[in-house]
Amino acid sequence: MLPGLLASALMLIPALAGMHWGELLREKLSPELFKKLLMLSLLALGVYLCL
Repeated sequence: MLPGLLASALMLIPALAGMHWGELLREKLSPELFKKLLMLSLLALGVYLCL
């Protein structure tokens, strides 16, 4: 149980860093551009997962 708990806790670091980075981008970009970039990123991730 402990190794799984430690791995989960460590995986929070990149998740929280990504959320922080997204908030910084959202503040600097227009809402329309941010939405387009987010959707393109999700599309690219989806294509990558399908390959």
